[in-house]
Parts: sequence; C-alpha cells; structure tokens
Amino acid sequence: MGTALPLQENIGSSLGRDARLHGLAGRLRALGSAEGELSPQEARRQRGELREAARDFEAVFINLLIQEMRPDEGEDDMFGGGFGNRYYTEMFDAELSRLLSRTGQLGLAEMIERQVAGQIGLDEADEGIIPGEGVGRALVQPLRRIAASAYRAAEGFLRPLAGRLSSEFGMRDDPIDGVRRHHNGIDIAAERGSPVVAAADGRVSFSGPSSGYGNLVVIEHAGNYQTRYAHNANNLVRKGEAVRAGQVVASVGDSGRATGPHLHFEVRRSGEPLDPLALLR
Repeated sequence: MGTALPLQENIGSSLGRDARLHGLAGRLRALGSAEGELSPQEARRQRGELREAARDFEAVFINLLIQEMRPDEGEDDMFGGGFGNRYYTEMFDAELSRLLSRTGQLGLAEMIERQVAGQIGLDEADEGIIPGEGVGRALVQPLRRIAASAYRAAEGFLRPLAGRLSSEFGMRDDPIDGVRRHHNGIDIAAERGSPVVAAADGRVSFSGPSSGYGNLVVIEHAGNYQTRYAHNANNLVRKGEAVRAGQVVASVGDSGRATGPHLHFEVRRSGEPLDPLALLR
C-alpha cells in the first residue's frame, strides 16, 4: 500500500486545475518550444514575454490561494455583503495578488522563468534576468511547494500510453453493434502488453474487472478529477495505492468489450466525462 500524498501537493494540484492557470501554463509551454538561435533583440523580447507570463501565472495562483483561505461571506464582510461585496472583494483580491506577485518573495514566477528559459537557451546573462534569491524566502517554503504543485497540475495530464489515437471523445457509431452513442473517453491503440501510466498523481479507488470495461483501473485526483484506464491485459496497482504521474499502472489488452488491444482512457470531474484531449499535455 502506498503512503498518502502530502497535503501541500493535494492543495496545489487542486488549484492547478483552474482554467486560468491551465491556459497560462499552455502559454508558457508555447514560449518554451521556440527553436533556433535567437538574435539579442529577439532574446530580450522572448525573455520579457516569458517573465510576464510567469508573473501572470503567479498572480493567478496567489489569487486562488487567497480565495481558498477566505471565510464564507457574511453580513460583516469587508465590503458589506451581497453582490457588491463579491465584486469589490474580487477586485481587491486581484490587485493584492498582482502586487504580491511583483515583490518576487514567493519565488514561483522565478522558478517558472528559470525552467522555461533553460529550455530555449536563455540564461542569466540575458537582459532582464530574474532577481536572485531574496531575503526571507525560507518563510514561504510551504507556499512555494504548493505553488510548484499547482504549476505541475496546470500543465495538464500526461498521455497515458504511446500509441495511435483510434477513437475520440463524443458521439460515434459503436464499433461492435453499430449503434450511435456517446463515447466517454478516447481509445489509444497499441501492442498488447504496452505499459499504461498514470496521467497524474492520485490514489487508486478501483482495480479489477468491470463489465464492458474489462480490467479497469480508476484513479482519484485532486480537484474532484478521476481517470479511468480500461481493457487492460493486467492491472499492476491495487485499490488504495498512492500513485505518481508516469507510474506504470497497467498493460494494454483487449479485455471486456473491445475489438482489439487498446486503452480506453477517460477523464471525469465530479462524475462528468470530459474530453481527455483538451486536458493532455
């Protein structure tokens, strides 16, 4: 049996599923995928865009963290309760988050900027480098761990299997009986026995045979997310086990209602199926 995931990791992962953080993580990934040698002018421009995106990510993270810590609304709220209170509280939180991010004391923007800059060959010598380690950083180490977890989560789910996408999410003609019905996940075709990995950190809530799914592994993740891995030849994890993103949890098979070896992969949030392709890194 695995050990419980740290509380800071769970909080960070939950915050990282916010759509704004997910979008900013995509923007940072795009900046980190630049190819070819950059001119000095282009390097300065790229570094400026990178810094701004990293600071925006940190500001949104701080804003979400403030919201998590804020007590439920009441009549004695700072701006008097009701819609006006929510409106001005949101404005206050957004501005406070922006100002806190600009102090650089949390260090998330710096961490992200260093990471992405290294991917495209920008270094400390480039104009507008990140400030060095500041005084008092040790005071916010727990927050930095939560922030790092949020950044990892916002990057999205890992692809659980290297293979060919054979069926997408949505309405389709069933390959077995031809009836048109909704497909709640995606199918990835691969050779029998190929390794299937966990798409994110989490805990196994089910591992065993399940009707049309065949051999099924279900993993619960922070933020009320759940992933399902079906038609496995073998399940390699047990119920209650803590797993990490990228850990092998099963092998490809054709158990259950399947026409050949493949992985049926689902992502659900609060029980509702989502399109996995929109969430994969």
